[in-house]
Amino acid sequence: MRFVPYNQLDTSPNIIVDGAAGPGTILTLSHWPKSGTPANLKRDTSAEIVFAYLDSPAAHVAADIASNNHFDEDGLIGIFTLIERATAEKYRGLLLDAASAGDFGVFRRRDAARIAFTISAYVDPETSPLPPELFALPYPEMAGQLYVKLLELMPNLLTDISAY
Repeated sequence: MRFVPYNQLDTSPNIIVDGAAGPGTILTLSHWPKSGTPANLKRDTSAEIVFAYLDSPAAHVAADIASNNHFDEDGLIGIFTLIERATAEKYRGLLLDAASAGDFGVFRRRDAARIAFTISAYVDPETSPLPPELFALPYPEMAGQLYVKLLELMPNLLTDISAY
């Protein structure tokens, strides 16, 4: 599984996490109302839905692309879970808690909140260490680039959040 920015999707089979179906979408894994997520997979966050999908081999579809039409913590964590399944499984509880912290401001572990806060800081042009030019891009391009940059960062956030 690999990430492709939403604005670069073609008709290749893809899975949308936490967003609206696009060209070629054959499955949507989103907690948004009327998203088309199968009833047996529905959960409170899209990250939880992705784990439910991975835990349900009968629900698997033939797609190797994941995407989302907007950037947020839950979407990032859900896509990371799809494309880095082994790492995500190792940190399942922390990832689910961070997704909840990002979407609802509710968490159990301090490090989960810190992960959500760090992601939020990276996507805020006022606090981000990312190049300012990224935030001048049109939103669809900017969101895609934020996914690219932060998907690379996720393993470090999970293993050494205190570095941030």
